[in-house]
Amino acid sequence: MLKCNTTRGELPFSKTEKTRKAQHFIAFLIKLACNLHHSRNRKRFPTIGVAILLVKDVMTRTSLKLYETDEIAEVLDLFARQHLDCALVYDLREQLIGMCTTLHLLRGIYEGKRFVKDIVVEHEQILAEDAAVVEVDFGDAPCHPVKNEHGDITGFLTKEQFFRAYGRATQLNLRHYDAIFNSAHNGIISI
Repeated sequence: MLKCNTTRGELPFSKTEKTRKAQHFIAFLIKLACNLHHSRNRKRFPTIGVAILLVKDVMTRTSLKLYETDEIAEVLDLFARQHLDCALVYDLREQLIGMCTTLHLLRGIYEGKRFVKDIVVEHEQILAEDAAVVEVDFGDAPCHPVKNEHGDITGFLTKEQFFRAYGRATQLNLRHYDAIFNSAHNGIISI
């Protein structure tokens, strides 16, 4: 088990080792390992110079509200005009009851249903705007509502947006760590 004592500025090796450059590189790797170790214990994403994509950076912000009494054909027309593929559904008391997608609307028309309340899908979870994309457990739902720090619903995150952002965040992290490991040979050669 790695014990992280670098917070006091102590290096775990003596001054008589071959080069200062190697010492600084080893100290950097130890700090990197400590940051990763501590971030895993706190269940947070390591923030050592890595760009973090937040839900609020990739979500769809909207004030559009569908109501359970809206007709499916009108909503499908609205989806086509506004280029939407998901929207949040509210009851008459302005309480969020779920969501619907273009697929749900088309299936509802095919099955002869008339109102949005007949096709609405209950939401599994509400995501926070400030959550890191890589920490979100999206699940099987087509989209999830998103709330701000005050608890107000500000929009939604679709599965497509989530996977695109997750892939981008992963690529940024890989580039960051690739740069670190590609520069490692400088410290090792000078030992």
